[in-house]
Amino acid sequence: MTREFPVALEQFSDFVEPFISAISLIKPDDERAPPGDHHGTGSFFLLDDVRLLITCEHVANVPANVILGMTQYRAEHAISIPGIFSTSEYPVDIAAIHIPDRNWGRVSHAARCVELNMLSKRHEPVDGEYLFVYGFPGEDAVVGFGEHSHRGLGVFLHEIEFSSVTVDEEPKPVEPHHFFIPYSPNHARLLEGSNSVLSRAEGMSGSLVWNTRYTEVTSQGEEWRPEDARVTGVLWGHSSKVGALVVTKIEYLRYFLGIDED
Repeated sequence: MTREFPVALEQFSDFVEPFISAISLIKPDDERAPPGDHHGTGSFFLLDDVRLLITCEHVANVPANVILGMTQYRAEHAISIPGIFSTSEYPVDIAAIHIPDRNWGRVSHAARCVELNMLSKRHEPVDGEYLFVYGFPGEDAVVGFGEHSHRGLGVFLHEIEFSSVTVDEEPKPVEPHHFFIPYSPNHARLLEGSNSVLSRAEGMSGSLVWNTRYTEVTSQGEEWRPEDARVTGVLWGHSSKVGALVVTKIEYLRYFLGIDED
């Protein structure tokens, strides 16, 4: 980024973090205490009074004898994810599961849910807009997250044009389902992270991508607040050829969840 980074955005990860869950995978022969390895990232949603955990299909799709766990912001320990995910396979690659009240309140926490009015209707940020993604890279993750004491990776980026050089990648990004945001030190502003350089993106699949709307709001002469931001996609993967994160557009998440346009 060449322009000066807006000071107002520096606390945005504090706004986003309560919505986020680190998803762990526990194999049947894992005898560690606590067991499990970091597997992906998810987020909590509240739609029509139904609480959901949203992630990617390739994160949720595990063998029947494997247990998935989730963290809740400021909880003392992770808990298992109940039931079976509903999924939409490639190229949308989204999964959702109902989190009943008894599971949501099993341990003390300060987690929050993304609500319908926090979702963009379409992915259409203004030119040069600041996008934000917050997730848990696998190489930084530790077993037993506790109260998110190991904070995730929060980074600001700008969208770039869709590139055809990914045609030979497997699975490959697809238009119009996906968009790109560059993932390199030259193009990213690191807000939260354990290192001064970007961690590898593995483990961040399922992270929400936010349109901060900072440029949109301030260009109209208004003061920007974190509440102005809207979810604009779900992180799907990483393209090594482009050096970018690949994101499923919000339209496909809305369609999967059965949310009307109006």
